[in-house]
Amino acid sequence: MNAIKIFFTTLVLCGSAFATDMNTSKITVVKGDGYFIQADVDRDEKLNQDEFNTYRKLQEERLIQQVKKRMENMRFSAFDKNGDTKITAAELKMANMAARQQMLQELQDREALLKSSVATPSPLLKSENK
Repeated sequence: MNAIKIFFTTLVLCGSAFATDMNTSKITVVKGDGYFIQADVDRDEKLNQDEFNTYRKLQEERLIQQVKKRMENMRFSAFDKNGDTKITAAELKMANMAARQQMLQELQDREALLKSSVATPSPLLKSENK
């Protein structure tokens, strides 16, 4: 379980979304990163060590809740592929691989969405270049 928490925490922390405001060249947090806002106690749009620790803890709590929710939603029948009312190690391994692939696909989709939103030039910049 600790390895899973470390893996997910690393993905989340490394994948945190930041974008540049084209008009002011100021780095700002992408909308929706409420944990950054919650952790930034002094509201200077930067995280010191204590604030970062708070941010990391908020992310870990969210990930733990997500894992718990997924585990609660697991159905025996989804693992028992051959319907013999028993789950073999092979069936469990296949289900875990499928879940990992789905999770990685979701992360890739999210990353692509973030890249496209950051890479899209501001309409103001387009009109200035004409």
